[in-house]
Amino acid sequence: MTNREPSIPGVALLRRLCIVVPIFSIVIGFGAFGYKLLEDEISWVDAIYQSVVTISTVGFGEVHPLGDDSRIFTIVLILLGVSAFTYTFSTLGEYIVASEFRGLVRARRMQKKIAGLKNYYIVCGFGRAGQRVAAELRDSSRSIVIVEADATITEEAIDDGWLVVTGDGGDDAALVRANIASASRLVAATGSDATNLMISLSARSLNSDIFIVARADDEVNEHKLLTAGANAL
Repeated sequence: MTNREPSIPGVALLRRLCIVVPIFSIVIGFGAFGYKLLEDEISWVDAIYQSVVTISTVGFGEVHPLGDDSRIFTIVLILLGVSAFTYTFSTLGEYIVASEFRGLVRARRMQKKIAGLKNYYIVCGFGRAGQRVAAELRDSSRSIVIVEADATITEEAIDDGWLVVTGDGGDDAALVRANIASASRLVAATGSDATNLMISLSARSLNSDIFIVARADDEVNEHKLLTAGANAL
């Protein structure tokens, strides 16, 4: 995989969220300055405290009795605080909804692409060995579907343009999502012989004609992998 930065859904929304802190800082500063200006006896600490309490609308009351001008100012400050909170929560809600929606759409599009493949390769495990195998296959213009259990790795793989199924290759459901019935080759390339054994068993039970290449780190397990359904090691 390349080391480029992954794309992030809702970047525009994230940028909007980044201005929340400056907004609240300005409102709090405006409130503190206003109280200090209107109330001669109030200290800066009390002015900042009164500003934060007012903006947050927690209802702790006044640090000391306020005059009419200060109470009118408090009304204005409350409206500003409510507006800032409304902006923050609406933007956050929009970001969450947009991220989930985009993720759902992306998953459906990918599943549709996988469902349309024929005579392609499935690579289970996208560690260093799996990446190397997948890169060589892609260089030879082979169609490939990656099956990887680590969600962080799958996100990076998707951002790099791979077709990916998130799940354990030894789980029938993951291989079914990878459309194994239409695949011609499968490479079990995880770093665990036990996992590669389960992948081989599952793949062979789901597609009796598929050619399976399994990685074996321990020579003792080579016979087990071949017995489980692997054609080559």
